[in-house]
Amino acid sequence: MQVKIIIGLIIATCILFLFSYKIVFLKDVPYLCLIYILQCILVILCCIKEESEIVHEGKNDLECLTNREKEIADYICMGLSNKEIGNKLFISPNTVKNHVYNIYKKVNVKNKVELINLINRRD
Repeated sequence: MQVKIIIGLIIATCILFLFSYKIVFLKDVPYLCLIYILQCILVILCCIKEESEIVHEGKNDLECLTNREKEIADYICMGLSNKEIGNKLFISPNTVKNHVYNIYKKVNVKNKVELINLINRRD
């Protein structure tokens, strides 16, 4: 959400800059101004990336998972494949795959082994 707000502010600032100088085409913008605007955008995006990485580093909380995701995580711990999980829950293997992807993202793991280790540490 913060990223969208910041990007919106960047765009609004650039538009205001262009209109305040009655600039219609980017070719009319002084070269150094364009470089400065791009540098500002780059700095802001780097800050956002670092902040995002910091947030994700400390985020391994299984409580943020939905009930369905917790159910799928439990089946993963039992060693079931996506197809087997799908059959048990009456959903397609692709839906299971989407849930697994969301689980990985929420708890900041890269694969099933890391997920199982995380769950076992919590128990």
